[in-house]
Amino acid sequence: MEYIEGTGSQYLSLGVIFDGSPLEIRMNATFSIPGQEQDLIGSVVAIQQDGSFAIGFFEGRTIFLYNRPNQRIDLRFDGTEREYEIVATLEGEQRTLTVNGSSVTGSGVTANNGILYVFRGGENYMPARMKLHYLSIRSRGEIVIDAIPVVVDNVACMYNRITRQFLTNQGTGNFIPGPQKT
Repeated sequence: MEYIEGTGSQYLSLGVIFDGSPLEIRMNATFSIPGQEQDLIGSVVAIQQDGSFAIGFFEGRTIFLYNRPNQRIDLRFDGTEREYEIVATLEGEQRTLTVNGSSVTGSGVTANNGILYVFRGGENYMPARMKLHYLSIRSRGEIVIDAIPVVVDNVACMYNRITRQFLTNQGTGNFIPGPQKT
């Protein structure tokens, strides 16, 4: 399958903790960038809490990496719907966001020991409407998630090829399955 699509009420809880250890997130997602803020992935426990972390998009053209208290680094795009290849690394005092080959770097990384969520910035924050094609997460240099979209028992979800587990919707409604790959 090419992707799973979230409409704003679905999300995945990844079971990966953002604890300050080196973290690399790779994802391919398709979205048009609407005016309101939406978080693709994050571990926001409380929006003002130091260590809150999210990758999201807002203001029609900006994809950002937010890590409080250091605020955000961002890249601007034309706002058309397309597939974006997003890579974020957080390691030591360095954080880097790369989108479709363009990069921006910031300093200062703090952690909040929150669980990472996809299709939102935290359990109760900024749901995203997007199509997720692929997700990979390295923690401490080891791949812990290598997930692809699948349909199991007529339900669209992601399959983690590392743990051989299905990552299923923790919100309401269902993900929309994309077309089968040819």
